[in-house]
Amino acid sequence: MNRTVQRWVMASVVVATVVGLQAAPVAAGCKMNVFVENRGDYKLTVYRSQGRTAAKTQGGIWRSLKNGGWMTQMFPLEPGEKKGDEYAAAFSCGKKRRFRVFYMCNGGNNKDKTFTEYYPGPTSWSTTQTLTIKLTQCN
Repeated sequence: MNRTVQRWVMASVVVATVVGLQAAPVAAGCKMNVFVENRGDYKLTVYRSQGRTAAKTQGGIWRSLKNGGWMTQMFPLEPGEKKGDEYAAAFSCGKKRRFRVFYMCNGGNNKDKTFTEYYPGPTSWSTTQTLTIKLTQCN
């Protein structure tokens, strides 16, 4: 084979490899709808900072919900109010997960106290893609 043909073959292999890599599927994630609902008698504030409002895949570590695009900042919830947003989980929808939400009560016996609520519970796991975490401590 002459050098021109060799170079052409090598360039074709490189291009085919690069195109093939670009077309390779990215690891599948999961689009989820995560809601929080104030089931207490007083207004509360949900915090997203410091990774306290997060999701954990079974066998993994906690990942802040903000890293998955959930809500843009801390936010208030009036009694009975429900808010939510899409969360882009890092792994497939079939993975078991636990969620936690960190919040502070703005009134009542628990005014200025902070709490963490878990979904489905502090030791339970779920594969649900649309979920509501009930915040119950602001009474």
